[in-house]
Amino acid sequence: MYDTSPIEVNPYNFRTVQTLNMPMVQMPECTGTTYFIKAGDTLYSISMSFGIPAEDILYRNPTLDPYKLIPGKGICIPWISSSKQHFFW
Repeated sequence: MYDTSPIEVNPYNFRTVQTLNMPMVQMPECTGTTYFIKAGDTLYSISMSFGIPAEDILYRNPTLDPYKLIPGKGICIPWISSSKQHFFW
């Protein structure tokens, strides 16, 4: 996949055979542990169980939709909170 489209594309005038190249999302390296989402989990409940802000989880998982958590999907839980720089145990 290319980082950008080689030509200017009009979003209101697509052809069905036209190829569109989308930029790739750069995933930050997981400096922590992987947590597998369980049924009934919310971003808030996960953040509270690990003692870190929900914003830190979203920062480490930029493609994560907090309103559509998928059970079984692995997400990165950082060991250090980027907002307060505190270790949690």
